[in-house]
Amino acid sequence: MDGSLEFVDPYPYPTCTIQGPQSCTITETNVTVSHGSKKTLYKKAALVNGEYNCDEQVRYCYDGVLD
Repeated sequence: MDGSLEFVDPYPYPTCTIQGPQSCTITETNVTVSHGSKKTLYKKAALVNGEYNCDEQVRYCYDGVLD
């Protein structure tokens, strides 16, 4: 009334923007991993039973969260 609109539910956004999934950043290495991708990281080489070995870990990114 009086030139103003009343809404039952608030609609605070002037436009509709759809954002895609977020990438992930591995803070220890500052490496960016895209959503839905994985990155293999390695520990420093260690001598085990006379052979050098690098332990590895695979990190997977899903919408800004690393597993």
